[in-house]
Amino acid sequence: ISPRLSQEVVGRTKVAAFLDVERLENGCGLQRSFGKALVHSWLAAPIVSHHALAKMRTLTPEHEDNVVLEWMVMQELVERAGSGAGSAGSLLKRCLPILMGAPLDAPAPNGAMVGNFFAGDPVASLPAIALPKVAATAAEILGREVPAQPPSPQLAQTTVRDMVGWMTKQLAVTAWDSDASHGGSAGERTPEHQEDEFKRLLVDKATAEILECLQKIHSASASAPPPAAAPSPSAAPGLDALDRLLEGLNLGESVARARAWCDENGVESIADLLEAEMEEDLAAGLELKPAKAKILVKRLKDK
Repeated sequence: ISPRLSQEVVGRTKVAAFLDVERLENGCGLQRSFGKALVHSWLAAPIVSHHALAKMRTLTPEHEDNVVLEWMVMQELVERAGSGAGSAGSLLKRCLPILMGAPLDAPAPNGAMVGNFFAGDPVASLPAIALPKVAATAAEILGREVPAQPPSPQLAQTTVRDMVGWMTKQLAVTAWDSDASHGGSAGERTPEHQEDEFKRLLVDKATAEILECLQKIHSASASAPPPAAAPSPSAAPGLDALDRLLEGLNLGESVARARAWCDENGVESIADLLEAEMEEDLAAGLELKPAKAKILVKRLKDK
């Protein structure tokens, strides 16, 4: 799915797909990388499978789990965006899970290789417990990546069952609905061919639905009226030049974070940044790769 999406364009912006195993930056931990990626993404599309839930049934309050952590951060950011208050410094608007039921011993009549995710009500058997260590790490990630808005009080009380229940109530890509039944009878095709055909059609289905969701987010953003309230420092017109500079360096995904950093540090323009001699502080706050950081500092000093 990731390579397919990376060839697409929404509006005038090329889609950049973050896949954990491919996009983790050298020297950056998993938690830092996916937290940064979520805040700078319009849409999250986690794979929610019976296999993933089976592991969650063994969790106790003392456990730490990166999958639960990632989903918890997603829920917090999406709920902020949907509350009407927004989430200053975060671009994440929607979660579109890819739901996958248990693997089937034989293909379903439509060729699907997995069953209905909701068969047997898998969410009901998840533990109704909170994970304090995971919630604390989620709060740390949110505080670092979205400093302008503190985590919600509900974060620490979120249970595994409630979080997955929320996830499965979102508009989702349903893997068992992928129709791989055409192309000859099942008896004429090898199991390997059936599996490959199912995977291909699932990728087609997921890619199309993700792009449709991205287009809706883009259209809503383009048509949204300007806020009636006076702009906050993070929306200061004096920072438009910084936005353009970052976009010119192919760092458009860092614009929201740069605005949040400027808001937190009282910077309302590039002139403020230069007078305070905080160019390198900004580059460090954005956690850029060394070459990009040096180029950004140089360009700022040339202003």
